Amino acid sequence: MTRLCAVGAPLLLLTYGLLHRLDGARAAFLLSMLLFALLATLLRPLADSPHPPRHTLATTATAATVLGAASLGLTTATGPAIPEPWPLLAALLFQLGLVTLVALLAAARPSHLPTWSPYAVLAGCLGLTAVPALLPVAALAIGAGLAPLALTGSLPARPRSRT
Repeated sequence: MTRLCAVGAPLLLLTYGLLHRLDGARAAFLLSMLLFALLATLLRPLADSPHPPRHTLATTATAATVLGAASLGLTTATGPAIPEPWPLLAALLFQLGLVTLVALLAAARPSHLPTWSPYAVLAGCLGLTAVPALLPVAALAIGAGLAPLALTGSLPARPRSRT
């Protein structure tokens, strides 16, 4: 499932970026955001740690990613029905949460996710907010950052530390 989300979410975002003027393109964005939310819930146990600060950070980043992705997907699907400051807040929640989760996972499992992956995801997230016309490039950067997850597929569960 991790492989599907790591590949599918950026590809659907790329599809939306290329075809956003067409009628059915909003569905690609909504599906992309749903896959990003699912990916966040799949990455949380892998990025988690028995240490309380890291556990709290992983849980908060997951919640931010899920809330932001769901809100962005619904905002795009429904159009301008959502009040103005919420889409910006949702985008920030999504981006900060996703980058944090990928960074935590890269730190916890360098053999599965290289250290450059969080930087690629961050570059893609910055591209999403900078210029809407850069959405296809941003989707490619996010996809490049998540590609190692697709190559490793289903990651083994993080071993519990013995205390």
